[in-house]
Amino acid sequence: MEQTKRLEHQAAAEDKQRKELLEGQYKQALLKYQELQHEVSLVEENLDDISFGLYKPHFTFQSSEEYKAALLVLRDKMKKLIKDGGAACCPNNWTVNGSLQEGAKMIRQTTKVMLRAFNGECDAAAANVSYNNIKKMEERLVKAWEAINKLGETMHLSITEPYLHLRLG
Repeated sequence: MEQTKRLEHQAAAEDKQRKELLEGQYKQALLKYQELQHEVSLVEENLDDISFGLYKPHFTFQSSEEYKAALLVLRDKMKKLIKDGGAACCPNNWTVNGSLQEGAKMIRQTTKVMLRAFNGECDAAAANVSYNNIKKMEERLVKAWEAINKLGETMHLSITEPYLHLRLG
């Protein structure tokens, strides 16, 4: 009798554990499904228009010179934001071997690496963008920004949203 109760209790505990595992797997699968559904909706949204050769332009430049001038202005804004320290932030004053100066140097170097990686992603996306994949490329840049910032979490270092928005143009 006592052994039967013990076996019932053990079976109930195993069932509970399996249920929790399945619930966790379900939640992960649901998140992935929703993410994929969002990506598909972005593509489907424009399929009819694209099939007729229509797309919504992001820029309304009348000439390539206007476009070139706008790109130069945007580049100057990015350079200023980097120079002014607004492209990345680190709220902590780190020390390396007890030195604040060495800590600041470490932050500057890591900031350069993070910005270099992000700018590389942006340049690669710009090289591959076309009228029918611009939303996908924008999402790619946001994901790259999030991934790079995740790598900087330990140091509390991140690329700022204003810099992201400048790179999105």
